[in-house]
Amino acid sequence: MKICAEKFIACLKEKNMNFETKEASDGSICVQFPYQRKVTSCIFSGENGEYLSFYTMIDQTSPEKRGQILEACNKVHTEYKWITLYVDEDTAVRATAVKQIAEKRLGNTCGLAYL
Repeated sequence: MKICAEKFIACLKEKNMNFETKEASDGSICVQFPYQRKVTSCIFSGENGEYLSFYTMIDQTSPEKRGQILEACNKVHTEYKWITLYVDEDTAVRATAVKQIAEKRLGNTCGLAYL
């Protein structure tokens, strides 16, 4: 397993967090946090897991509001370059952010202080 993901998972276990892990066919590690029928996923990719992507479901919307939601997503995209919002095929509003992390910065805080 990639060193950044290993350190992150060890920190989560130390804090008794509720999470699940999966390894994808491309070698990336996915850590998922289920909460009230919503799942936030943290995906570690790259040679040492140095790229961390967050995916979370924000809310479920109706097909009638899809246009309004897409406009709001586009507004966020113009103001915040590091986060992407989108509406999936089930009309769930989702957010994703990608950050490169350095192994040496991963410490007792699971590296989250540096994101």
